[in-house]
Amino acid sequence: MPPTTTTQSDDPPTAADDSAKPAPWLPRVLRHDLPASLVVFLVALPALPDGQWLGVATGVLTVALIASVESLLSAVSVDKMHTGPRADLNRELLGQGAANITSGVLGGLPVTGVIVRSATNVNAGARTRASATLHGVWVLVFSALLAGLVQQIPNSVLAGLLIVIGIQLIKLAHLRIAHRTGDLWVYGVTAAAVVFLNLLEGVLIGLALAVALVVWRVVRASIHAEPVGTPQSRQWRVVVEGSCSFLALPRLTSVLASVPPDSHVTIELTVDFLDHAAYEVIEEWSRQHESNGGTVLIDERGTAEMAAAAAGPPTRTTDGTAQLSRRGGFAPWRVWQKFHLHHTPDGQTKQPGPRALRSVLAGISDYHRTHAPHLRPHMDDLHDGQNPDALFLTCSDSRIVPNIITSSGPGDLFTVRNIGNLVPAGERDDSVEAALAFALDELGVSSVLVCGHSGCGAMKALLADQDQPHPRSGDGLAVGRWLEHAQPSKRAYLAGHPVARAAAESGFGALDQLAMVNVALQLQTLQRHPLIGAAMSEGRVHIAGLFFDIPTARVLAVSTSTIDELDPDSAAAASLSAPLG
Repeated sequence: MPPTTTTQSDDPPTAADDSAKPAPWLPRVLRHDLPASLVVFLVALPALPDGQWLGVATGVLTVALIASVESLLSAVSVDKMHTGPRADLNRELLGQGAANITSGVLGGLPVTGVIVRSATNVNAGARTRASATLHGVWVLVFSALLAGLVQQIPNSVLAGLLIVIGIQLIKLAHLRIAHRTGDLWVYGVTAAAVVFLNLLEGVLIGLALAVALVVWRVVRASIHAEPVGTPQSRQWRVVVEGSCSFLALPRLTSVLASVPPDSHVTIELTVDFLDHAAYEVIEEWSRQHESNGGTVLIDERGTAEMAAAAAGPPTRTTDGTAQLSRRGGFAPWRVWQKFHLHHTPDGQTKQPGPRALRSVLAGISDYHRTHAPHLRPHMDDLHDGQNPDALFLTCSDSRIVPNIITSSGPGDLFTVRNIGNLVPAGERDDSVEAALAFALDELGVSSVLVCGHSGCGAMKALLADQDQPHPRSGDGLAVGRWLEHAQPSKRAYLAGHPVARAAAESGFGALDQLAMVNVALQLQTLQRHPLIGAAMSEGRVHIAGLFFDIPTARVLAVSTSTIDELDPDSAAAASLSAPLG
C-alpha cells in the first residue's frame, strides 16, 4: 500500500500507543505515514495492464509530456539562477527517459526534474552537476534509514516550502519586461491556467497563446491610404508594409475601396512576404481602377515582388541588401523612377517640372519619406561638427559612390573628387592642397585613400594618342590642362610599370592598367608631399590605394608596386593598413 496521510486522533490513547502519543504542546497537524523502509516497500516488479490499452497509452503520453515539460522548464529556470554552464536540454530528456524506464521496471513512480530541489541546490551554493547526484544520495538516505523522522514533517511545512520556492522564481524585473514587450497577458493566463487547471493544460494554453501572438505580430501588415499633392491632382498613395498574406485581405480590401475611383494611385509595397491571394486582390483592384479612368503605379520597395507571387509558392525574403539593390541606396534613378508622373485636374499627365530637375526632385521626395527618418538619429552627433576617419580622394565619375563601396555613413569620409583622382605634384593645385591641409591639420584624419576605377574617361583621354605629349584638348582646353598632371602616370605605364604588369597578369586591359598605375603614382606623390610625408614619418597618417572594378563591383588594393584582391581576411587587407615603403 502507498503511504497514507493521517491526523492525530482526539480519542484517549490506549496503553498500546502511549509510546506514540505526541507531546501535549504540539499542534494537531497532518503528517505522512511512511513505512519503515521506503526502499523495500517501493521496489516491486510492475504488472501489465489487463485491457484498456488506449487508456494506458493516453496515460503514458500524458505523463511523458508533463514530465518533459516540467523538466525543461526547470532546467531553463535554473539556468537563469546561475552563471555556470547552460543545461543541455536534449541530454536532460535522454536522462529523464532512461530514469523513467529504470523506475518503471522497479515498480517506481515517474521521474521528472523539479524546480524545488534544483533551486535549493543553487541557493545553497552548488557549482556542478554533482550536487544533483548528492541530492539524490541524501534523499535515498532519508527514505531508507530515516523514514520515521521524515514522517514527523507536517504537510503544511512542505506546502509552505513549495510556495516560498515558487515565489522566489517570480521576478518583478521579468514581469516588467513582459509588460514592456506585450507578453504580460500571456504570462498571466499561463499562470492562472496552471493554478486552476493543471500543469499540462496550463502550459499548452500558454504555448497556444504565445504562438498565436507571434503569428499575429509577424503576419499582419500595416496598410493605409492617403491623398498626396493638391485635391485637384487627385493623387493617392497606398502604403503596404510588413507581411501581406490572406490574413490581411480584409484590411487590404477595405483600404483599396476607400480610394476614389478616378484617382491616380501609387501602391508602395514595402513587404517581405506576399502570397498569391494578396497578389490577386491588388492585381484585380488595379485592373478595375484603371478601367474606371484611374491610373495605378505599383512601387515595389520591399524584398517580395509581385511577379514572384504569381510565379510560384510564396517565400519570405529577409535579404535586406536585395531591397537596397532595387531601391534607394544602391539602385540608380532609372531603376525606380519609371512612371512618377504628375496629373492635371483634367486627368492629363505631365512631368514634375523641368527635365533637368525631375529626377533630383523625385529622389529628394522619396528620401524625405523613406530615408530621412532613419538617417536623423545618426546626425545627432554631427550637427556641431565632423570627425572623419579618412580622406577619400577619388574620381568625379558618377559611377563611384565612396560611401557604398566602403559601407560608411555620414561623418566617416572627407571626400575630395576631381577628374582622374589626381594629386598634382609640386603643390600646383590649390583645391587639392587645401583639402589635404584641412584634413590633416583641422580634422586629424588617420588615413588618406586614393581610389581609381575601371573605364576611366581621363585615362582613356591619355591613351587616345600616345604620340602626343598630352591629349588633344579641342574645346576642352581646361580638361587638357588638368590632365597634364597625369602625364607622369602615362609615361610610367608606357615604361612598363610593375603595377601595369600585375594588372595585365590579372586580365585587365590597357585602359585599366593605366588607371591602376595612376593610383600608384598618386601614392608616390603623397609620399613626397611635405605635409603628408611628415605626417607619415611621425606615424600620424597612413596612405593606401584602391581600385574599383565596375563590371564586378569589386575593390582591389593598389600599392606602389603591385595589386591584390582585397578581402577582409586576406594579407592584402592587412598590408593595406601598413605604411607604404
